[in-house]
This record gives sequence, C-alpha cells and structure tokens, in this order.
Amino acid sequence: TAVLLKIASLVAALALATLPVVDRCPTCEIASTPWLNAFVRWDGTAYIAIARDGYRTADDFSFFPLYPLLIRVAGALLGGSVDALVIGAILVANACAIAGLWYVARISHGLGGDRLSSGSVLALLAFPTSFFLSAVYSESLLLLGLAACALPAPARPEAPRGRRAGPVRGWPA
Repeated sequence: TAVLLKIASLVAALALATLPVVDRCPTCEIASTPWLNAFVRWDGTAYIAIARDGYRTADDFSFFPLYPLLIRVAGALLGGSVDALVIGAILVANACAIAGLWYVARISHGLGGDRLSSGSVLALLAFPTSFFLSAVYSESLLLLGLAACALPAPARPEAPRGRRAGPVRGWPA
C-alpha cells in the first residue's frame, strides 16, 4: 500500500503541474479569506445563501433544507457572519463525514472484521471525490444518512409459536 500511495501522489503532482487551470467560479468568493473560499464552490454558495437568507428564489428550492439548517445553527453559534457560516458548514460537513465513516466501519466490521472495516474506510477516504465530504456540500450528510440506515438492526427474538406478537411486549395481540 505504501508503493501505491507514492504512485498516486506522483500521478496527482504530475496532473496538477500539467493540466490547465479551470476557470474559477465567479460567484464563489463569498468569505473574507481565500482558504475559506477554497471550500465553497458552486452549490456551496447556494447552501450558505439559504442558511443566511432562507429560500428566496425558485432555484433555492432544489436544495433540501436539513444541511442549510445545520449550517445556520453552527454559524449562529460561531457569530453569524458569512465567515462563521462557512466555518460552520465545514464543521458540519466534517462532523457528518466522521459519523458516516464510523457507520461504514461498523457495517463493514459486521460483514468481515477489522481488516474489511479499516479497508472500507480507507478506500472511501482515498477515493478522488472524497474531498466533497469536507467541502460545503451535503454529500457527507448523505453518507451519514445512508450508512446509518444501512446499519443492520439487531436481531429480534421470534414471537412464541401459535401467538401473534403485539405492538408492545405483554400487550395482547
């Protein structure tokens, strides 16, 4: 794996050095510092605008409200400015990514033990688009929701034979 990591790093460095720079997002410069703006691209600006101003245009309604709501709460706790909203969005995305990765690890551990669990998490983090789990996008929230729903429920004992199970133990069926 160390050799593969070095090869991947070399390929990434060559790609960054030789590929042309794509035009920057003209409306993505919303924070006061460039390092914050690096995490806010395209849909990220819409999430920040919805968190700040609510749903104002018809295009805003194509974004589900949970992620902007979480951004608004985190941004309010950090001061309420645009920079606070961006930092809150990054914190929410990373918290959801960590929780989603934990669920992925639990699911894969149940299927194949420690080796599969760590391999699944590392493969997910090494995937080229895993950057979006830390940026101002809702992909980390989606990962968390899907992985939490996919975690198998604990096995429940069967109802005694010849009797239907009621909604609560002890209630008549």
